[in-house]
Amino acid sequence: WFFAGDNEYISTMIGDNNEDTLLQISTKEMTSTSLDYAITEMYKFIEKIPKKVRTIRLSEIEEDGKLAYYQKLAEEIISSLMAKNIEIENPEILKEELIKIAETPNSEFEKDTKEFVEEILKVSSLEIEDLGIASTDLFPIFANYIKEKGSLDNLLKELMENLTLSEDDAIYLLEGLEVSKKIVQDREKVRFAQSETEKLIGKKLTDEEKDILWYLMDEEIYVPDDNGDIMVSFTLTGIPVITDKINTSLFRGQVKSIITAFIAVFIMLMIQFGSIVLGLFAMIPITLTIITAFGVMGLLNIDLNIGTIMVASIAIGAGIDYTIHYISRYKNELKKRSKIEAMKITLTGTGRAIVFNSVSVAAGVF
Repeated sequence: WFFAGDNEYISTMIGDNNEDTLLQISTKEMTSTSLDYAITEMYKFIEKIPKKVRTIRLSEIEEDGKLAYYQKLAEEIISSLMAKNIEIENPEILKEELIKIAETPNSEFEKDTKEFVEEILKVSSLEIEDLGIASTDLFPIFANYIKEKGSLDNLLKELMENLTLSEDDAIYLLEGLEVSKKIVQDREKVRFAQSETEKLIGKKLTDEEKDILWYLMDEEIYVPDDNGDIMVSFTLTGIPVITDKINTSLFRGQVKSIITAFIAVFIMLMIQFGSIVLGLFAMIPITLTIITAFGVMGLLNIDLNIGTIMVASIAIGAGIDYTIHYISRYKNELKKRSKIEAMKITLTGTGRAIVFNSVSVAAGVF
């Protein structure tokens, strides 16, 4: 939400009461099978999410209860890393190490190195530029403060004397530097946690995986509690969900339309040929065509979608003409010749025309 700002597109999906959030999930493919599987798994995941949670704030916990808090943080980090398919041979050892790091005060990760001071000044660049101060002039003053672990009063005095700042400007700069120092301390703590984690798992963490270690900085956690004061609910939506519903609706409609078309075509063929048997025989080519088409789609892993779902309808519409032409010609020839002769003439005459026509239609479609 912070990065979205006043984005109207976001505001149409979630409220502005600070009680809604947006969780985006992407699927590798948009085929019907992949979408249906992904959405089913998402619903299963949502069902596992606790419906009520309770907030636990670190600042409100007694010293003897903080260990359980840090254990929760460590467990969340480990489970999140494992969700990224990272193999952890000794989760308990990593958990103990993360708890130790979480228990260590952030100030313990302060360094009196040049890099540490430069990073603080970089974080405070807006305040420094706002006062028109050169970082090179501020560096020796602040570096000495870090190295000697000096007092804020002495630092304030040096800022006023050496940089000719007014008291208000010096306080403004001092507050910015202190905030930046805490930020860099947090970064150092996370970097140390990253180093120790990489040693234990035997691999380098990606930038996305490194971000998980920032859980160590969480000042509050949420734990499942049936008596909790916070209700949690998720609604699955988005283009993939809508597409999946459309595909499902089309598939059900396709099944109904195929059955209806088969019955209607069979009745018309039976009336035209005056025979139930011929009507059934006339349905065989259409049935085989549809079975073959869907069979090939299955072998080639072609999913049903708005385009491919029309195959059956096209097959019925185009194939019925060929069936009527062939059977009608065969019946006419059978009146004048034997079955074998009638079959030969039908195949070489109407059959050849049907082949050429079907090939040209297929070429035009594809």
